[in-house]
Amino acid sequence: MRFSEEEIAAEEKKLGARLPDALRERYLDELPESVLVRSDDGEDAEFSVLGPSATDTDTKGRAYPTAGMTQETQEVREMMGEFFPDEILVAWGADGTGDLVVVLKDGSLRWWRHDQPEAELVAIEIDWSGA
Repeated sequence: MRFSEEEIAAEEKKLGARLPDALRERYLDELPESVLVRSDDGEDAEFSVLGPSATDTDTKGRAYPTAGMTQETQEVREMMGEFFPDEILVAWGADGTGDLVVVLKDGSLRWWRHDQPEAELVAIEIDWSGA
């Protein structure tokens, strides 16, 4: 998946912050639909990538905007309430179990393990070549 500078800038405006340069470059260059995330404790998981809101087309050819990473994050934030860490700026990937890969307010990328004690934010390495 690839996004334009305009799509990324529009998402950043909704978010109220700039995405880390490394992630912005991935969205501009082309990012696979899923990435492999590795943690320092040896766990690996495949995450589907969430991107900026873009215009998509339904089966009848009608254009519509996709939700986008800011809206997706806000929905999780509302659902999880106090269990969603304040230091998370936005989610950019989901694994289907509720775990997310996120951008923290300091610009770092982490794995949010929602079902761990105190909802751990784990340091990660990312295989950008696709899972």
